[in-house]
Amino acid sequence: MKEDIFEDHVHLIPHNLISNTFCKEAIAATLKAGKLLQKGFGTNYSVYPKKEKNDVVTEFDHASEKIIVDHLRKKFPTHSFLCEEEGRLHGSSEYCWIIDPLDGTVNFSHNIPCFCISVALAKEETIICGVIFDPITKELFVAVKGEGAYINGKRMNVSQTCDLESAFGAASLSFNLHKDRKKSIDDFAKIAEYDFPMRALGSAALHLAYVASGRFDLYWNASGSTSSWDVAAGKLLVEEGGGIFTCLDGSPYRLYEQSSLLATNGKLHAPMLAAVGS
Repeated sequence: MKEDIFEDHVHLIPHNLISNTFCKEAIAATLKAGKLLQKGFGTNYSVYPKKEKNDVVTEFDHASEKIIVDHLRKKFPTHSFLCEEEGRLHGSSEYCWIIDPLDGTVNFSHNIPCFCISVALAKEETIICGVIFDPITKELFVAVKGEGAYINGKRMNVSQTCDLESAFGAASLSFNLHKDRKKSIDDFAKIAEYDFPMRALGSAALHLAYVASGRFDLYWNASGSTSSWDVAAGKLLVEEGGGIFTCLDGSPYRLYEQSSLLATNGKLHAPMLAAVGS
């Protein structure tokens, strides 16, 4: 595998971001791991249960994470890491890489080609760089704080849909729907009254990338257990694409805390908050 992966993928990198070292190395690490997932998808491998019911992990989750961490640790040896599989790896600087090496493992393990890699960099509690890569479609979503959001090198923006009746949305279904069935059903019933189509793709990171690119008008997750690695990169993508990202009750999202969430194109944020809260 080439050390300088940009030889084959330079066309995917936004020209104004290629000099940003954090962004460049995040993309390089993500693309390396993406090659592994491309090769592994649809092959034979072991699938193991995790703590939560219906949640699983594969050897490719661990191998992808190792590729990303090894690459970034070599480039930034003092940085900390927060990874889905290995947890927190402490460093001595104010920077922390937040990594989901395979978001959509249940899809991956059932040979459903809808999953991605999510890598974000936070300086203290501010996300400053986010990368999401879909190894199947080969779509690379990139954002740097204050520099915009991009897909395969082209600037992207959220949609301009103004009313919920015309919206196209996405939602995540919790692994633990049985724990709070009534609230979950009530929340879906409230949104269903607006009669707009909704999808559940099985990858929070891809949902957010699709909001940032205008494919979805909104995305919500009422589970209250969404982790930082699921959404850190996507949050920055949505915001740099012109959208809004908060907790489902409208309060500011706090990095490193599990919570519900709502991401919209901005125009639909207040109507969605009102709908869920009604």
